[in-house]
Amino acid sequence: MKSIFTPPLFDYKEENIVIKRQVTAIKKIDSEAFSFEQITSFRKSDIIKIKDLSAIAVTVSDYFKQHTFPFDDGNNKSEFAYQKTNSEYDLLESHTPIAFGLTIKDVSGSSTAAKLNRLKDKGYLLNLFKKSANMFYEVIHFYHDEKAQYITDKAVTAHKKKKIFNQHYVDNALRISANGNPYIRVDLDEKNKNNANASYSQAMQLAEYAAYNKCSWLSVTITCPNVFHIKPQNGKNAWDGQLTPQDNNKFLNNIIQKLTTRLDAKKIKRFGHYSKEPHKSMALHAHMLIYCDSKHIGTIKELINYYTNLEFFKFDRDFVENISVKFSQGYCEDDSKNNICKGIAKYINKHVFRCLNSPAYKPTLARTNPEKLTEQQRNNEKVEAHASKFNYRRINFF
Repeated sequence: MKSIFTPPLFDYKEENIVIKRQVTAIKKIDSEAFSFEQITSFRKSDIIKIKDLSAIAVTVSDYFKQHTFPFDDGNNKSEFAYQKTNSEYDLLESHTPIAFGLTIKDVSGSSTAAKLNRLKDKGYLLNLFKKSANMFYEVIHFYHDEKAQYITDKAVTAHKKKKIFNQHYVDNALRISANGNPYIRVDLDEKNKNNANASYSQAMQLAEYAAYNKCSWLSVTITCPNVFHIKPQNGKNAWDGQLTPQDNNKFLNNIIQKLTTRLDAKKIKRFGHYSKEPHKSMALHAHMLIYCDSKHIGTIKELINYYTNLEFFKFDRDFVENISVKFSQGYCEDDSKNNICKGIAKYINKHVFRCLNSPAYKPTLARTNPEKLTEQQRNNEKVEAHASKFNYRRINFF
């Protein structure tokens, strides 16, 4: 498989030094000479060609130490500004670039002040850059592995080792509570199963509550532009050599967050859940299940289409109605004998069960088709490793 990186990543001259990025091979380059302005212009793929990420971390942390200051906008808000160029200043905001496609939003912290403290910590920045580099290395290896689906086998193996290490740590760590009693050690696999069962129960209880209150349900599937499909199963490859599933997760989160804000402003009451699943191409898609009054269904559908269209536009891709977003809807039914129509509840919750790797929607599979169950279990390991590698939440309730 040939590389599709667009040359050159950058090409500039400084002090008689010419640095050119190679398209077909990863050529490591020194990083001490880079200025902060050059670093903030780096693309995501540049990160795997930097010889010493610690030098980048030092430059970035030193810059934020020396060139940020409190800013009073007159509204008694705690704001910070930074020197963008020699003669230009700007506010620190969620979209402020750091390096390699990372922004302030990617820095942990509940406030701008907390994020700024992280930015001044070269150790924190180095870890952040290393995590981003590891993600991009995985994307590159996946792209060149013709047999890989969802994620590479190497990443699955690494995830299994990480789980074993975490369990070993729990088994050998001694934790004492405030009253002097030791904490009970837990089996992490069992804990994950319990969490999945709890989510399953919560999904079914929401369905029961919706039926009792005679709500309508709206099932939504949000796909993503072809530029996110690292290695599509069908059709031509449109990946730009830069985007990763983490960017894909941001794409979906932007839609959900904007939808939530608008529905809150309109005071439209609703409840439900959403889940995220990877394609075999490594791209993500989302499923949403919304319970609400039937009179709000049309408005919610219009808003989902609108905000999804906006995100498609950002990536210069065409939004196709009834394909980019797919809907199905109906009325919740209250069965007096069983309290709730279990068949409908399982139908509208099926994406939750798949997201949780739960056999709840196919309980007889272990008995009737063990080979298929084994195949599903292998895929489940890949899906779990995918979520762990690219750091996204697979299911959430609202």
